[in-house]
Amino acid sequence: QTLVERTASELSAQNIPVISPLSNRQGKMYPNFIQSIPQNHLLENKMLSYLTANSIGKKLILITDQAGTPKIQRIQNLFPGIVTIKPRDGNFFRTEDISSKINKESENWIVLESNNISVVSSAIGVLNSLSRSTNIQLYTTDKNEAFDFREVSNMHLANLDFTYPSWNKNVDFTMESDFINEYKLRYGILPNRFAIRGFDVTYDALLRIATAENLFEANESIEGESIYVENKFNYVPNSAGGYNNIAVYLLKYTKDLQLVEVNE
Repeated sequence: QTLVERTASELSAQNIPVISPLSNRQGKMYPNFIQSIPQNHLLENKMLSYLTANSIGKKLILITDQAGTPKIQRIQNLFPGIVTIKPRDGNFFRTEDISSKINKESENWIVLESNNISVVSSAIGVLNSLSRSTNIQLYTTDKNEAFDFREVSNMHLANLDFTYPSWNKNVDFTMESDFINEYKLRYGILPNRFAIRGFDVTYDALLRIATAENLFEANESIEGESIYVENKFNYVPNSAGGYNNIAVYLLKYTKDLQLVEVNE
């Protein structure tokens, strides 16, 4: 990200667009700087907007070790009746810590907010066991590395209909795609996420340039989302200069371990 910002700075006088392809860290913006990965607060907003619109009549429970942080305070303010559960000393849960707060007669929507591996794996293990006899669905505003830790079972996430916001989705290689077919024909292997990201960012930029005098005019004139293999783009001006991508997915694990986009 530092190198991308330096490049944008060096080229700003010539008004040459610079696209940041792999980082969403918000540093110094320039008029020619285009941030192609949505920032974390946009992902958080996407998830909270979905919960606000769809959680009426559900039992809402917040599991977190981040009490008192701005994000947790925001969630508690948005959902005044939400029940908050904190981990025990040692960052783990016993079944009764969570089962005592569950409503067996209604849907229980659990919001898990933590980047601690022990907290995440312990909570998901308990929730999975409770889901055998209770209607439980799991949500988070931030699917960080703790959710990908080896102790967290994808089967458990599927059992819990785990739903989270993301700036990209996993490609289904069984679906017909000109890019995937051409890539496999040329290189003999399927494209990895970096190859797909590179294609999506570049192809989108080329199509935008084809519709206007330059990339900046295209970003201003094109409305709505442009969707490609794994990524989508909707650029809006940043008040500090340049443009930010605000297009975000909501993804959910299905019972057969597929990831599908949630219709809002």
